[in-house]
Amino acid sequence: MKNIYIYATPIIVALTILSGCKKLVEIDVPKNQLVNENVFESKETANAAMLGAYATMYLPGADNSYLMSFLTGLSSDEFTNFGTIYEEVYVNKISPINNNSAAPFWTSAYKLIYLLNGIIEGCNASTMLEQPIKKQLIAESQFLRAFWYFNLVNLYGEIPLVLTTNYTVNATLPRTASSKVYEQIVADLLAAQSNLNSYYVGNDGLTTSTERIRPNQSAATALLARVYLYTGNYSAAESMATAVINTTAVYDLETLNNAFLKNNKEAIWQTQVNTNSGYNTPEGNFFIPQTNPVIENRPVLSAQQLAAFEAGDQRKVNWVGKITVSGTDYYYPFKYKIRLGSSATATEYPTYIRLAEMYLIRAEARNELNNVAGAIADLNRIRSRARAAATVDTPNPLPALSADLTKEQLRIAILHERQTELFTEGHRWYDLKRTKNIDQVMSTVTPLKGGGQWASYKQLWPIWDTELLNNRNLKQNDGY
Repeated sequence: MKNIYIYATPIIVALTILSGCKKLVEIDVPKNQLVNENVFESKETANAAMLGAYATMYLPGADNSYLMSFLTGLSSDEFTNFGTIYEEVYVNKISPINNNSAAPFWTSAYKLIYLLNGIIEGCNASTMLEQPIKKQLIAESQFLRAFWYFNLVNLYGEIPLVLTTNYTVNATLPRTASSKVYEQIVADLLAAQSNLNSYYVGNDGLTTSTERIRPNQSAATALLARVYLYTGNYSAAESMATAVINTTAVYDLETLNNAFLKNNKEAIWQTQVNTNSGYNTPEGNFFIPQTNPVIENRPVLSAQQLAAFEAGDQRKVNWVGKITVSGTDYYYPFKYKIRLGSSATATEYPTYIRLAEMYLIRAEARNELNNVAGAIADLNRIRSRARAAATVDTPNPLPALSADLTKEQLRIAILHERQTELFTEGHRWYDLKRTKNIDQVMSTVTPLKGGGQWASYKQLWPIWDTELLNNRNLKQNDGY
């Protein structure tokens, strides 16, 4: 991990990113790429450092939002893959020595965490920054750090917990128990929840904005709901989800076609794409084929994912596209409708957290707390949005769930509803693991993908061998 942490200064600002991100950054920043503690002597340059961290999240690479959801979707049962670069991920045979598969995600995530640690340290040490901007930037950094540690711990299991920019310490850190990583995630999110503004802030990090691209208190609360669900703290998960759902002046379920528009009421946290990218969202650019997904090496939705939709489910109509090539139909994710177009006038933003997930989190938490009726009500709220109009052929499409479902039956229904509501958003792989359904599902799916036999150890990705060579205190995941 030395290649990740050895830098000459406490923080790196990606200036080439910032120069192409005019909607986010409206100030001039120093021309050198390595920026020292002087960054934190003014609110403008300190804020630019924070925006640089956001900008790295939509650069091409393994930490890009679409690629994270794409890779986990490949690992699970969401996609049929035609490309070769990520073939190992798709067939569940990831090699720890292959730099072209999932390996770069580890490196990219830790580089960003190092940058966030630098912002936290720089803000805390600064005597020049005013308290409101210092408070905001530290809280945003804690939120993002929690977000990336959440993904790392779910992909790799035990991981090094890096909380400083001290490279001599970081370069030899061993893996930390997953429970301890989750404790840090919760601590970061609780701090962010307390210190973030209740409103969304704009370019300067202080004034109110209609753009939902910098997290607010509700975003921290929503991510806490997710984390508490994963750790089995169902009372807290229900409480956090309810707090967001009840913020009705800001959040509400949108129609299916509006759910991924920029700054829509369902969006809790989105990101903004670099204005030089030439597209609205990476998802739309990558998932929507031009002529032939096989030739273009684009993934399409798997037979398993398509079969999950019930009759009359409008999510299949509105969120699934179809292209026919030589008599063969290919179905692709169509939550984002625009493949190309200027991101300077974007109508869609990549969405990381949205309100529908809060209803699904609360449904699952309520069911585990034996509030079956409340759980069914939340699921039916989601299903009612996806219900088609009744026709002669389908008199009762996507019916409401029966009130007499048992707790175990409802567990199955909740997992199914998450599969049809949150598909290709990066949840499915994690859901299969945390609900202990992964062996049952993947033992059938992996052979169909050409991966041979499934083995349970494959639910954790391997650590790249280069990292193990650089840090002898790291241990590889079992099976690799």
